[in-house]
Amino acid sequence: MLSVNTSQGFRYSNWFYMGVGIGLDVMFASDGPEEAAPPYGWDDPHFSHDNATTTVFLPLFTDFRFNIGNNPGSMSPSFFIDVKVGASFMLSNKYFKVGDGFITSRENFYLKPSLGIKIPVSKTHPQQAFNVGVTYQRVTSDWWYVGSRNITLNSVGASVGFEW
Repeated sequence: MLSVNTSQGFRYSNWFYMGVGIGLDVMFASDGPEEAAPPYGWDDPHFSHDNATTTVFLPLFTDFRFNIGNNPGSMSPSFFIDVKVGASFMLSNKYFKVGDGFITSRENFYLKPSLGIKIPVSKTHPQQAFNVGVTYQRVTSDWWYVGSRNITLNSVGASVGFEW
């Protein structure tokens, strides 16, 4: 997965920020096994619907950030915990093929917590900083596969950001 997002909000104190955000997530799936033919007598539109192994999602979220060890005006690094919660919308009419099934829903649950370090870059404006962290992302969606109706996509990755 490749993600780009932005969050706009208000810093309520030195340790708490809350905002709303939007992003773009490009998801890639390996080509799973060959698509099976439906069981005899099974009439399901999922087998004949266009599908792709790459798709784009648009996440809309609320962003909560907690700064730990943050001294106002200090140039020393500090830690943060960031949690984004919202919905993610698939921007394609094609089903997203994952393994033996397909993500069929256009709207999905979105959760993206991060843990990282904030590194100030300006002594005169200490709120300007680079953020480097470890991120977990979870997207829960409707899923079509014989005998199953939902799926959770999980990913762990690194994040780099800038705040001002």
